[in-house]
Amino acid sequence: MKTLVTLILLLALTCSPKKITHYQGYIYNNEEEPVKNLSVAGRDHSEVESVTNENGFFKIRKPEGWVETFLYVKRNGIKIDSIQVLRSHPEYGPRHYFVNGRDDTLFIKAKN
Repeated sequence: MKTLVTLILLLALTCSPKKITHYQGYIYNNEEEPVKNLSVAGRDHSEVESVTNENGFFKIRKPEGWVETFLYVKRNGIKIDSIQVLRSHPEYGPRHYFVNGRDDTLFIKAKN
C-alpha cells in the first residue's frame, strides 16, 4: 500500500504543469497590424502592468502566489477588452494562455 501511495504522489508531482512566471502576448487589430501603447494589467493585481510596444507585444511579471484569470486591456485608462488567461474544460482540464513564452495573440477592433 505504501508503494502505491508513493507511486501516485510521485506521478502527481512529475505531471504538474510548468510554473507560470509571467504573462505575455501580442495585440493586433482586425487588419492584423500590431497595436501599440495599450495598457495590459491583471484583473486582480492592476498595479502590475505593461504597455504594448510597436510590435503589439506586452510582458507582465506574475505576482507571487497568484495566477490571474483575466488580463484587462486599456486605452487611456478605459477598458476596451480582456484576455482570458485560465480556461477550464470538463474533459481536458485547465489550460493557460498568454503565459511563459506562448505566442498567443488577441485581435481587437482598434486602430493605432
